[in-house]
Amino acid sequence: MADVSVTVQEPASEDELPEELLGSQAGEKSDYQLDESATEKNHLVGVGAGKPLEQSPYSETAQKQQEKESQNPPDDFEVVVVTSRNWEAREAGQEIARKLHEKLKHQPKFILLFTTIHYEKYGGFQPILDEIYNVFPEEVPLVGGTVAGFMNQEGVYARGASAMAVYSEKMDVAMGIGHDIKRDQKRAASEVLKKIVEPLAQSSRKNVVIIDIISGVTVPSIPGMKRIVVIRNKILANLSMLILKISSIFFQKGIGREEVVLNEIKNKIGKTVGLFGGSTMDNVVFSRSYEFANKSVLKNSVVLLTLMSDINYEIKGAHGFKQRDDKYYSITTGAWNRVIATIDSESAVKEYLNRFNWSYDLVNENTFHRRFIFNPVGFLDSEGKLQPFVAGGFFGGNYVGGGPIQGNKICYLQATGKDLLETADQLIEETNPKGVYFFTYCGSRLEAFGAWNYKVQERLASRLKQDFLVISTTGENYCQPGGDMKVLTVTFNLLKIA
Repeated sequence: MADVSVTVQEPASEDELPEELLGSQAGEKSDYQLDESATEKNHLVGVGAGKPLEQSPYSETAQKQQEKESQNPPDDFEVVVVTSRNWEAREAGQEIARKLHEKLKHQPKFILLFTTIHYEKYGGFQPILDEIYNVFPEEVPLVGGTVAGFMNQEGVYARGASAMAVYSEKMDVAMGIGHDIKRDQKRAASEVLKKIVEPLAQSSRKNVVIIDIISGVTVPSIPGMKRIVVIRNKILANLSMLILKISSIFFQKGIGREEVVLNEIKNKIGKTVGLFGGSTMDNVVFSRSYEFANKSVLKNSVVLLTLMSDINYEIKGAHGFKQRDDKYYSITTGAWNRVIATIDSESAVKEYLNRFNWSYDLVNENTFHRRFIFNPVGFLDSEGKLQPFVAGGFFGGNYVGGGPIQGNKICYLQATGKDLLETADQLIEETNPKGVYFFTYCGSRLEAFGAWNYKVQERLASRLKQDFLVISTTGENYCQPGGDMKVLTVTFNLLKIA
């Protein structure tokens, strides 16, 4: 893939998304269509990429470190976000580590690291972690995983790596890992809690929030097909639903069931603790994903980063969808509530398409998410709040979503491009104090918005005026203190620590 210059065209109107802007950045081949068969080494090198780091800055003697800090007094609360667009994993890791080192004045309390899936074929993920720990000591926890893309104060990216490092003398940190979440959710939850229950019990800090990174849905691949979105044959569709459940349990390839893991965690830690996180993914193919925990690259895991601090935090969620009318319709569900089988006793797909006067001819593998993201069905969650259940696929007559639906009734939702764009305004104020601003943003939004993602990033950057990080996940989750666990898709959410 050649190095290209990107020119972003302004959309003519914020009320609808022009077709030519859907799915890729204007003037640039979409990174979702990366030619993975390419054998040539191609580089888009960021500033200072590839410069070797000879030793850790934190290996200095205590005296030298004190001298360094006395010359440049550090802040008591540091939040640093950096980016690498380097194609090669090791060089990307070096760039991330060097940039963090250059901007930080303290050893961080933790690092969040997110990368796109392309590093799987450009050296793997391990070299990135190794290079970061060549600079930072092993006691610094690192949590993260693969995502469809990310935004930060520097821009919008569907390829590369981004890290957030945070220091505060008013913060303590604990980390836990649970394995095999698609096979045994409760055991994974018990495993991950072992490492955080004791630090929580001993902590004297007034606030606790947990960042969770959890393996998302993956779909068994079929040779010759990039991703399975539409299966028209009803027999094959029903068989596929059965295979997906069996595959999830026995081969850990299928439905993530994040809500089972996260609800188990929430019930054990109590109602006063907040949770915030997202599900790992690839480049919206849904074939594989990875989680990072310190020096380890994991699959089918959940990683918890528990932040105990005297700093206030806030969790917000938004989606931008509005109810078309006040009517609700009865449904039947399947596949652990990921599928609507019928709406008012009729085929769910047939009823859904009829509701919008759409023909099945509009259903296309390549434009599926960009077309149907603006007109999903909705449901009321356990707190009575309206949430979207966006179509991730049509399997025969089954309307397949990415996350779990609650209840036995749905309504119909709609949104314009402007509605979805303005969710950023619902999350942040006109002026914002210095702090951690960590967002989850559904990968389907990243794919469907194309160049409009730049407008989202511009709104965040113009208001925040500081480092921030947005990750594009296959599912988003959060639990406000005293509230219920929400596991959703196609939403935009914020964890603010300030």
